[in-house]
Amino acid sequence: MDKIQRRLSVVILVIVILLAIFFSAITFITDFMWFQEMGYVDVFLKELTTQLKVGVPTFLIVTGLMFVYMTHLKKSYFKKIVSSEIPDPKKLNRIAWALAAVFGAFVTINTVSQLWFDILKFANATDFNLTDPLFNLDISFYIFRLEFLAQLNEILLGVIVGFIALTIVYYIVLMTVRTPDMFKTEFPEEEETPFGQAADEDRYTGNSSPFENGPGAAGAGSQTEDIFGKFQEAFFGKKAQKRPVKPKKQFDDNNFKQLLSIASGKIGLLGFIFFLMVGANFFLRQFDLLYGHTGAVYGAGFTAVNVTLWMYRILAVLAVVSALLFVIFLKKKDYKKLLTAPVIMILVGIIGTGATYLVQEFIVSPDEIDKESKYLEWNIAYTQSAYQVNDVVTKDFAADNSLRSSDINENTETINNIRVNDFEPAKQFYNQTQSIRQYYTFNDVDVDRYLINGKYTQAFLTTREIDESKIDDSWLNRHLKYTHGYGIALSRVDQVTASGQPDVLIGNIPPESEVAEIQIERPEVYFGELSNEYIIINTQEEEFDYPKGSTNA
Repeated sequence: MDKIQRRLSVVILVIVILLAIFFSAITFITDFMWFQEMGYVDVFLKELTTQLKVGVPTFLIVTGLMFVYMTHLKKSYFKKIVSSEIPDPKKLNRIAWALAAVFGAFVTINTVSQLWFDILKFANATDFNLTDPLFNLDISFYIFRLEFLAQLNEILLGVIVGFIALTIVYYIVLMTVRTPDMFKTEFPEEEETPFGQAADEDRYTGNSSPFENGPGAAGAGSQTEDIFGKFQEAFFGKKAQKRPVKPKKQFDDNNFKQLLSIASGKIGLLGFIFFLMVGANFFLRQFDLLYGHTGAVYGAGFTAVNVTLWMYRILAVLAVVSALLFVIFLKKKDYKKLLTAPVIMILVGIIGTGATYLVQEFIVSPDEIDKESKYLEWNIAYTQSAYQVNDVVTKDFAADNSLRSSDINENTETINNIRVNDFEPAKQFYNQTQSIRQYYTFNDVDVDRYLINGKYTQAFLTTREIDESKIDDSWLNRHLKYTHGYGIALSRVDQVTASGQPDVLIGNIPPESEVAEIQIERPEVYFGELSNEYIIINTQEEEFDYPKGSTNA
């Protein structure tokens, strides 16, 4: 029965694994086919190839380092710890490799899943040739490098914590297979039984002569001892006997101290690296101030520059000091001083947070225009640079409020494209007259330019989308019957009908177009604004030389 149960468990486990692989493969193959259809196979495979390029070396390095680290732990343990047990070295190596491989796989999966895209950005960074006003670093550092460094630091912090946890686990394994002799055996000298308190098993019974062992008998002591023994026996019945004493177990301080010394050495190294990583974390957090928002300023403001920035810098320095003091005082076993620097870091963090609030509320907010003026100038200048409007030339335009017929004739294109309708009433009109089916709706109306009768003309354009909230939630409706929107509605912005409504040039189901240049042959709308995706309308237009910036349907 046990064999049958084991085989059944193995079969169930294999089936579960195969099903998991099958469903994962379905998703992968479906995505691959979609990207292949769109002609972006390289884009689809980029994530996978990057994860493999990063993941394989990461797994090998982390696993190898962990195995070497555990091998060093084992050698130190066997060298310094006294034990009567002899473990199987091959079994210990297999356990070490297994623990190292599991740890390496865990670190690798977390690394490649979080960092693959940031690694690509870091490796392909391009300078902006523009520096920030606070740290004087190129803007590319914040776009391509900062996120990678911050996440890498967090992962390394997690790796250090994992090393500490795995150290404890491996020590437990070592103590299980080779238990330390924490107790030593002592054999104290035998004690003499006082006169008259002979042990029961040695008490004289009268069956033998007290003078059996004379002065010259083999194994006897000196003559004086023999006479004294007979004297004692004559008066008390038996001479004093030496009482056998059982060996005592005492705690082996030396063995225990050796165990602690091994552990403290490894903890000292890991603690040193941990505090260095904490310092790097605070160092990187100062750059995040440029993304902050305090008061009227988006970015680093008065409080961030004068309080928060210095708090981060002080904490970074204290973290480095903590790393050094941790190693020094751990060796000296002065645990109170060891905690001094971390406690100071906590106090600095609390004081800095409180100071940030007080400065913002009682110094900056009452005089925000004066205190934040410099930072507002930075904000405006870099916003203009981001939108590429920093080179705009400002000219004065003297408006005289006079309009002549020559002005109209010289600007006919502008005059002819003046809107006589707004997009909100246009959307309402389309939903009333062009939705046609209750499960269709027009979500938004856009304004764009198209060739209409050979001229660039501004037009209202909207997509007839499927409104899933108006469909019965059944599998048949969702997946077979009502799966997509249908067609568009288009009208000029400068013309209305006799009743003041938009003059629809493209509408109805199936789409009917009064514009020769725009004919819709594939009206299906599978991705629309209602689903937060893209609008795909396939149209066929005559060949025209569209100007830069124009948009086709």
